[in-house]
Amino acid sequence: MASRANEGTENENGEEEACDLEIRMRIEIKMER
Repeated sequence: MASRANEGTENENGEEEACDLEIRMRIEIKMER
């Protein structure tokens, strides 16, 4: 599960988008803090 971010680029576009969304959400949460 930890390597999910790295798998994003290797997996199909669907997975990549999901990874991007997760990263974006994390950044937004960090900015809100």
